Amino acid sequence: MAGLSLAAIGAGIGVAVILSALVGLVFGAAVIADTHPDDDDPEAALDAAMASPGALAQLSVLSLAVTLLSGAVTGWLAPAAPYANAALVGATGTVLGLALPAPGFPRRLRIAMALATLPVTLAGAWGLTAFTG
Repeated sequence: MAGLSLAAIGAGIGVAVILSALVGLVFGAAVIADTHPDDDDPEAALDAAMASPGALAQLSVLSLAVTLLSGAVTGWLAPAAPYANAALVGATGTVLGLALPAPGFPRRLRIAMALATLPVTLAGAWGLTAFTG
């Protein structure tokens, strides 16, 4: 297919994976430190914090921001076909979001976030192309 760039697609997926892991680690550490600084069982503290709608909302917004950025990076690296490349990154994210377990996330939220991945990734590519040229 004309205009597809494996490098751009790989970079978009890589950005999403690396930033998602970093967000998860930093968010988890912050939640544990903030809510249970002296707790002997950090996993239980994280589980308790993840039961909070506020924590789920914060993590969802951060995840969508990472997805938006991955679409922008993909579009930037593949200017000949930014939407096609971003669509493949978003489709990959949707499949992974539905296939991989997400402990602590309610099933409905996990499905909604996975289904939002493709349009948000495309929005990232659109935002980059609309505002940069």
